[in-house]
Amino acid sequence: MVKSLLLIISVCFSLSMHSQTASEENRLIDEGIALSNQGKYKASINKYNQVLKLNKNNVYAHAEKAYSLLLSHQEKKAIDLCKKTIKKYPDSKALKIVYTTYGNALDQTKKSKKAISVYNQGIRKFPNSHMLHFNKGITLVSLKENDQALNSFQKALLANPNHPGSHNAIGRLSFQKKENILAILALSRCLILESRGKRAIQNLELIQRITNGSIKKGQGKDVNLNLSLDDLTPANSNKKNNFKDTNLILMLASSLDYDDTHKNESNIEKFKRKMIVVYNSLSELQHKNTGFYWDTYATYFISLYKNNHIDAFSHHIFSNTNDTTIKSWISKNSDKIEAFKKWSSDYKWK
Repeated sequence: MVKSLLLIISVCFSLSMHSQTASEENRLIDEGIALSNQGKYKASINKYNQVLKLNKNNVYAHAEKAYSLLLSHQEKKAIDLCKKTIKKYPDSKALKIVYTTYGNALDQTKKSKKAISVYNQGIRKFPNSHMLHFNKGITLVSLKENDQALNSFQKALLANPNHPGSHNAIGRLSFQKKENILAILALSRCLILESRGKRAIQNLELIQRITNGSIKKGQGKDVNLNLSLDDLTPANSNKKNNFKDTNLILMLASSLDYDDTHKNESNIEKFKRKMIVVYNSLSELQHKNTGFYWDTYATYFISLYKNNHIDAFSHHIFSNTNDTTIKSWISKNSDKIEAFKKWSSDYKWK
């Protein structure tokens, strides 16, 4: 009886000590991540080393240490640590971080093709890791494989529809390809998720540049609309992700900017007017169009409009400007902003 009691006490003490050690490891890792986010990479690496003294098999500590090494431009050390970690802990869930860091480090050392191979290895293990697909896409862009990159960004969004970087990448690449409607939709989605910061300012400026880009004021009341033969050619209904007809409608809507009825509109009023035209066009054309972007972006923004969130959406993505009228509207209509955010958060992506 005494021996049994002593055994129970010993087991309980062991479990308690294990729990305390694990808690300490997690605390140190959190502190390391916080330091890394502040750019204090040497200090963050010291925190991870403390974890590894407590438990040399803490794979998350190895993973975060490799990432801090990468951020501190110690790519070779990061690569070596990633290789060892993958070999020693092949079944760890933390390897999705390790593969991402490994690929990044190779890409930064001009070994982009090898980086793609590493991302593919990681994706085979973690097919639903949006960061692996996203980073593979970034590397493909550096290799000028833009179509393949777009495919990777699509896969990233299938894994995580709320990843701003993937929306931003699709928007930027679409703009380069002169696919303006897709660029507007992707950048708008990025702005919904990320309405503050330098990238948000740049994305809003780009959207406004796209919506105004083909219009030039002529003499008197004349307006010059720059249209190519391709712009006037009807869209091929058999081609996936075709927004050509809607793009033409947007260009015609933009030509009204200098009309007496609209010439005194604010930037947000112009944007909202044009987006209503775009969303109505998408709604009318949806039944005869197919493709990833129709199933995702078009469906989302059609639903946004039909659920009466156009005002809240517009003010939300313009909230990073210094326009006092916009700030006043947001202050007086916080309930509409919150209702829009909840609708967006609850939206069921295909």
